[in-house]
Amino acid sequence: MNKYKTVDEFLRDQSETKKAQIELLRQIIISTEPNVQEGIKWNAPNYVSGGQDRITFNVMNKEGLVKLVFHMGALRKENKKGEPVIADDAAELLEWVSDIRGYATFKNIEEIRKRKSDLKNFITRWLAIK
Repeated sequence: MNKYKTVDEFLRDQSETKKAQIELLRQIIISTEPNVQEGIKWNAPNYVSGGQDRITFNVMNKEGLVKLVFHMGALRKENKKGEPVIADDAAELLEWVSDIRGYATFKNIEEIRKRKSDLKNFITRWLAIK
């Protein structure tokens, strides 16, 4: 497996299908919060807000799907049995695995387009948490 240093390197290794999904999600994230810094973490595109890692792609999963991991970097210790720090009003957009970490999973580009408004709303609310 390659160790990526840039998002462009990462994108070059993706299938055309995954690349299209990732590019659309990148556009959604950056258009929602233009002040995020994009880089690489966990060998995938990552977004930093307020100096903390907050959103990271996961495309190397057993399902072979594109996922966004919403997390709080090193802001606080996670509680795997705790209630999520934010209500998921976005039609069950996330699968929560702890109080501060959840996954949004997308099967295809059509699903991303369909859920764009919910996703933008959630990103705004998520990044507003300090």
